[in-house]
Amino acid sequence: MAKILKITACLCALALLPLTAFAAAPYAVETLSGEEWYPSRDNWTYHYVYSCPRIVCGEEDPVGLLINDTLQMILDEMRFLALPMFAESPEMTASGPVTVTEEGRVMCNNGRFFSVLTVKCEEKDSVKTWSLESDTFDVSGDYPGETLTLRGVVMVGESSEQIAAAVLPELYKAFTRLQEEGVCLPGVGWEEFCLNVIPTLDFYADENGSAVFYFQPALLCEPGQDVPVFAYTPAELEALVGAMPAGEEER
Repeated sequence: MAKILKITACLCALALLPLTAFAAAPYAVETLSGEEWYPSRDNWTYHYVYSCPRIVCGEEDPVGLLINDTLQMILDEMRFLALPMFAESPEMTASGPVTVTEEGRVMCNNGRFFSVLTVKCEEKDSVKTWSLESDTFDVSGDYPGETLTLRGVVMVGESSEQIAAAVLPELYKAFTRLQEEGVCLPGVGWEEFCLNVIPTLDFYADENGSAVFYFQPALLCEPGQDVPVFAYTPAELEALVGAMPAGEEER
């Protein structure tokens, strides 16, 4: 069964198994919030509202500092590069002012991984478009402070692409069941599904060390409501990879 996360309110509670002790303790986390207008507050075409997690740490914690630097870089790219450029573009503002809202949510903070899911909403001409992005950081593994690939999280298979090829048909089966239940859009077949669901990107690590995959809101009948998520343990993904017919490692 798919678990559901809410993108307009708090995340639903996830059933968690007891955790093993990790080398590092969970981080204290605060929130950096703000809003900006482009090109100016009095004459804006883009309005940006953001809320981002920040690790509370000092100079003696290079891992926490590196994670914060990466999160800040992502935020600054929106604030100082993308949105100022969009705000000056007649093509991007042709239908009127645009409000972009981003909320970063901590999905895992257990001393082993630090995962952030960012919920994005773009409102243009009273129409809202939702999307999700995620990053999983290594805290106490071989690459402390760096973002991890899918394989880097679960450590099975030969590559992230191989794992994605193995899990994608399982996600599609879940998608078709949710189509029947009226949760996911009807008329979306395998090819369109593959264009919109990219397991190598659309995942994060949870508190149990599983890879959690999600569907983009554009595939849902009600994009602003609940998003199904699917957790796979490393053992489950290893079994899927092992069951793949020869020659099907790439989709």
